[in-house]
Amino acid sequence: MKTSRIKVDRSLYNKLLGLPFSNIIIRTFFIGQKWVSYNRRKLILKLSMRLIECNYNTIVDIGCGEDYYSNNIFELINTYFYIGVDISETALKIAKQTINTQYKTHKDYILADVKNLPFRNKSIDLILIKDLIHHIINPFMVLKEVELILKKDVMILESTRENFFMKLLIKRGHNHLTNKQLASLLMNGIQGNYYFTSLSAYVMTYRFLEKTSIIWDIFITLLLIIFDFFPSPVYATLSKFFSPTHNLVQIKV
Repeated sequence: MKTSRIKVDRSLYNKLLGLPFSNIIIRTFFIGQKWVSYNRRKLILKLSMRLIECNYNTIVDIGCGEDYYSNNIFELINTYFYIGVDISETALKIAKQTINTQYKTHKDYILADVKNLPFRNKSIDLILIKDLIHHIINPFMVLKEVELILKKDVMILESTRENFFMKLLIKRGHNHLTNKQLASLLMNGIQGNYYFTSLSAYVMTYRFLEKTSIIWDIFITLLLIIFDFFPSPVYATLSKFFSPTHNLVQIKV
């Protein structure tokens, strides 16, 4: 996980936006909040539709972080028991603080490493992995660990480097896979029937990280400023010229 070069007062951020501060998405002077929300809504809606189609009793979210996704998905569907797993005590503390009180009996959080998950073999209906694979040093080993505890399905939401912006980002040290690399890794890691879906969502908000250049920081910041004022035209233009960066992979074992 990268560290911002710009120090932000987290308590002030929480008071102004009412949202947990994210170490992954750097929002400088709150620019890009509309962009983040716009893309997240698309992903949350797609995930919710898949969950509604299936019948799961227990869902384990590996690398849940501050748990923005499930808190919003629960507004649409809450018929399952959710377990969030993360290696960060700070992230889990924030996740617990943001639980809607009416869903507390449906959720739990566990501090654990993805290389050693504390579940019995073939005990989990669905394992959810969101934008985690490109952060892991040995993702193949993690996938094998997931395969052991899996009972039914895996849903993997992962952004890949299939457009100009993501290819630039790779040069700055953020190692996203290509679609082919992702497919090869998953198919060698978990045996099952695969369903790949390209999602109309983008990630380009990484700014002011250790390896990003001033030109990149200025370019992305200006793009996000324009989006804040003209969201629909900017998104429509990007969709015409650049491939979406997010993919949803469902694996049925």
